[in-house]
Amino acid sequence: MEGIRVTAQPIFEEVAVSGSLSPFQQSRISAEVSGYVAAVHVDAGHEIRQGQSLADLDRELNQIDLQVAEAQVQRARAALGKSRRRLAEVDALIEKSYIAETQVKDLAAQVDIDQATLRAAEAEVARQQALLTRRRIEAPFNGIVARKLTEVGQWVDPGDELFELITPQRYFADLQVPQRYFSRIQAGDAIQLQLSDLERSRSVATVEQKVPLARDQGRTFLLRARIEKDGDQATIRRALIPGMSVSAKLRLATGRSGIAVPRDALIRYPDGRVTVWVTGGGSAYGAPLPVTEVIVSPGISFSGQVEIRSGLTEQAMVIVTGNEALSEGLQVIVRKPE
Repeated sequence: MEGIRVTAQPIFEEVAVSGSLSPFQQSRISAEVSGYVAAVHVDAGHEIRQGQSLADLDRELNQIDLQVAEAQVQRARAALGKSRRRLAEVDALIEKSYIAETQVKDLAAQVDIDQATLRAAEAEVARQQALLTRRRIEAPFNGIVARKLTEVGQWVDPGDELFELITPQRYFADLQVPQRYFSRIQAGDAIQLQLSDLERSRSVATVEQKVPLARDQGRTFLLRARIEKDGDQATIRRALIPGMSVSAKLRLATGRSGIAVPRDALIRYPDGRVTVWVTGGGSAYGAPLPVTEVIVSPGISFSGQVEIRSGLTEQAMVIVTGNEALSEGLQVIVRKPE
């Protein structure tokens, strides 16, 4: 049978929590201008690249407005050229006193007005070009179309949701944790994740951030963890979807040390007693030693071990396997666990 020597070690507390998967990026795409949908280029499930066209709004009216604005620019340039020529002509006459100074100032003011009119017309052209560009709905990042919410011919206004995009390559685990543990969790802490819908899908995650806001109903706060690696990464990542439920174990330091034994070493009786079997007269491996049953007071459990608050001392040899068939004074040979 197998046994171990118990020594003092840091005591941890394990807290089971649950939550769901969230994509690294998730965006609801809407139009910035009004119009009816002239073309839709993607559907739900399509992979898209940043800058790729998702849909186009009708451009006819905007193109007409742009042509009007460009005509206004030409008109303003012509007016500015005319006023500049008139100003140049009177500048030559003012030295000979052939024209009043007031008239010269009026012509100079007209040049300033025409310059401002030209700048306004050019700004309107830029505005119409920007509006025309915004009639092409583009993907803001690489990802997958999670939902398509528009069709050709539909009228849309600014803010109307057209598509939902996600990035499936990276995920966060958003966990709801009881508020009493808030101060004991820090960014960078490692936690163990279990994807609820997949077998053998344990993952290591790192605490990314904790949100300092307690939910009124559950008295929990949001803990966001970044998934680092998976047991079977390729298989699991193909099966991951946003919203999938996850469970996690938080391993929190208690700030104290003590004795802990494997959970299999404990024997629990119907009357509430909890005991372990220890060797007497020594703690050597490979030598026949008598065993005795000791009543212990267990504490918290963590990582397959149970804290022993009283009943054991350091360096005691505790029987881990085969302890159910032991009796007082029986001699056994103990070996190290594999």
